[in-house]
This record gives sequence, structure tokens and C-alpha cells, in this order.
Amino acid sequence: IVDDGVTSSAFAPEYEMGFMVGEEAAKNLPEGAKVVILMSTPSLFSSEERRRGYEDALFAVRPDIEILDKANIEGWKKAIAISKMEDWFQRFPQIDGVVSMNDGMALGAIEAAKANQRDLSKMQFYGIDGLADGCLSIDADELTATVLQDAESMANAGIDIAIKIAKGELEEPEKFEIVPTLITKENVEVYIEMHRKNGLIK
Repeated sequence: IVDDGVTSSAFAPEYEMGFMVGEEAAKNLPEGAKVVILMSTPSLFSSEERRRGYEDALFAVRPDIEILDKANIEGWKKAIAISKMEDWFQRFPQIDGVVSMNDGMALGAIEAAKANQRDLSKMQFYGIDGLADGCLSIDADELTATVLQDAESMANAGIDIAIKIAKGELEEPEKFEIVPTLITKENVEVYIEMHRKNGLIK
């Protein structure tokens, strides 16, 4: 988000996305759940805001949950998340939940769980972004929930803003905030179809 008083922007509310999926995790994680947290580069605004959302919606209201460990994954990279999860699976005999700041790292955690022969039916995985692969993973009963960061809506809003600027119609900076949507098993088919229409799922 650019907030310099003169720049227009289209953006996703990072804190709200973290809060929404955190609420879902708070409802679903079992009593005394043991979880690990996959974060990204600490200096990134998006990662920190998502983390704050998770904190307020999940950990602040579920003090029974035990955080086994947390890690900053540089650049949100799936491969690094897989490596970190491999380490955690060696250290912790029980991991009930994986809280991730994006879908890619959550999907990496699922891959690591499979490689370590963990029972996915006894684990929960939470991500953010609503990627096509994330939606397919929810449909396959792997990823538990994600929140859609609607890139198409942001792109369209950005184009509209650019057109207004080009025509001299924008007198004040315009901020367009997309409305995030929680995706779970109950509604994932809608978003699989959306990604299919966009050509991201064949």
C-alpha cells in the first residue's frame, strides 16, 4: 500500500485476510493443538500484517494452543518451507496445525507431511491468497482454508485508476480495497471454476 497522500492504489487488506483465516483456524483447531507458523521476510508489510491478523483472531483467543516454533521464510518460498517443515517433523512427533502467511508455503508443508508419512486427516493447514493450487488442495481435503486475494479485481481497479488519471478525471488519490473471501471445503468449487475460467486450472 502506498500512502503518501498523492498516489492512488488498488490493494488487498493484509490484516483482514490474516484475521479471516485466523478466525477459521480458531474454530477448527482441537483443544491444546500444537502448531507451527510459517512467516515471510520480517520487513515485509504484507507478512507482518497477516501475522498480526492471525495473532488477533487465533492466538489471542485460543491460549490453549501451543506454538511449537515459527520461522521466517525469505521470499515466501515453497522450497524453503518444505525444508523447514522437514526439520520440524524430525523435532516434533505431533504437529496438529500449520499456520502459513501464504498458500505456497502451506502447500509446501503439505508436501513435507506426505513425505514424512504424517496422517493429513489429523492435521490442519491454513494459507492466504486463494491460489488455484490452493483451491485444488482444499478440494482434495489437504489444505483446510485460505483467503482469496483477488488479483483480477486489483488489476481491473488499477486499470480504471490509470484511465481516470490519463483523462485528468482523478482530482484526489483513489484507494481501492478489494473484499477478501474465505475459501473452505464448503465453497471451494466456486473458486475452482473461477480459476478454470481464468485458464489457471484445465
